[in-house]
Order: sequence, then C-alpha cells, then structure tokens
Amino acid sequence: MRVFRPVPAPRRAFSLFDLLVILAVLAILLGLLLPAVQKVRAAAARSQSTNNLKQIGIAALSFHDANTRFPPAYGKAGGQEGSVFFHLLPYLEQDNVYKAKAYDTAIRTFIPPNDPTNGPNKPLTSYAANRSLFGTEGIQLTQVTKGTSNTVTFAERYAERNGKWSGKDCAIDGTKGGVDFDLRPPGKEGNFAHAFSPGVCMLGLADGSVRSYAQGTRDTTFRWACDPKSDAPAPPDW
Repeated sequence: MRVFRPVPAPRRAFSLFDLLVILAVLAILLGLLLPAVQKVRAAAARSQSTNNLKQIGIAALSFHDANTRFPPAYGKAGGQEGSVFFHLLPYLEQDNVYKAKAYDTAIRTFIPPNDPTNGPNKPLTSYAANRSLFGTEGIQLTQVTKGTSNTVTFAERYAERNGKWSGKDCAIDGTKGGVDFDLRPPGKEGNFAHAFSPGVCMLGLADGSVRSYAQGTRDTTFRWACDPKSDAPAPPDW
C-alpha cells in the first residue's frame, strides 16, 4: 500500500514591496525613538554638570571652613598664587596636583559632558567663578548680606572662553554680565555665562546648592544674583 505524504507548501519570499514596507516602519520607529534618546542624554549631561557644580561649591565651603574666607578669583591663598579652581584642588581630592602645580592636568570635576569645547584630556574648566563674589582676596560668608542661597558662586561657561582652570580668565564679573542661551560655542565673550543645555544654565550658589537659570529670565536678575551685597529684593523671575 502506497503512503502519500503531504507536500509542504513552498515558502513565500519577501517581495521588494514587503521589504520597503519593513524599512519604512523601522525608519518611523527610529524617528520616534531618537528624540527620546537625545532627551535622556541631555538630562544625564545636565545632571553631571549639576553634580560637578555641587562638588565645586562644597569644596569652596570647605576652603572657607579651613581659612575663614573664600579663595580669591585669582590671587594668593595659603602661600600659593593661582585661580580659585587651583586653590580648591585639595578639597576636590586633587592634593597631589595642587602640590606639584601640575597645571596641565585634566580635572574631571571641571569637565561636563555637554560642553563641546572641553574634553577628558584638556586642562580646562567649563565653569566660571563669580569675580563679583570672590574678588582678589576672597570674602567671608558674613559679608554675603543678602543670603547665601541667593548669591552665585560659579556658572556654566564654555571652556574655550575660560581657558585653563589655573589661569586668570576662568572668572566673570557677574554684576556686569548675563547668560548666553544661543548654544553656539564658544559663546559670547565678556562677562557672560553660557547655557550648555537648551533653555537652561546651571548656577552654583554660596550655600553649596545648584540652581537652574531658565531662558527668558532677565539679565538684570542674573546681575542681582551675582552681587553678594545687594540690598534689593529678589526679582520675581529669580
């Protein structure tokens, strides 16, 4: 007796039309996914910059505790001359760099991921000290008469404008400045801080906290926040 076995149906190959449909669907999904990925990366970069500012701010307070005053924007402190960032090195676990005066060393805390003018091997800083606060000798917290939570210590600023963390250019006169939100490195020159993320610039404050400064806030408000002795009331957009 002959046994008949079922003949398998031939497999249907993908047509060119099927392939084009699949590619179109994948392109649409990728287009939907890409903005979400970019937002996540931007948020992570902003978080890292915020953390850097917080570490720098705490280091400044630790320096104040040890020396009864802040370091100068650029000048002498503890028998050494240099920028505020140089004087803060021992309080950022960089005591060896401080003692060796290794000015060409890249300091991770001074390098955020969202400043395209800085990088992991560059001895630059992406943060500017508020010269209106630190001055040439440094001041005491008791001289910050309007409150430490309302006074800017450090602000984001493109490293290309700041130069080396050890130099004299990594500071701005905040009471004469403003914030550049154009996202066009190296940003406006002069006494401008720069936003690294769309619509927001991160600021370190004298109490060690970090605050976001939103686009649309007036430059007069920034100048008020940089003046440690202003007796004017807080602006409504602060």
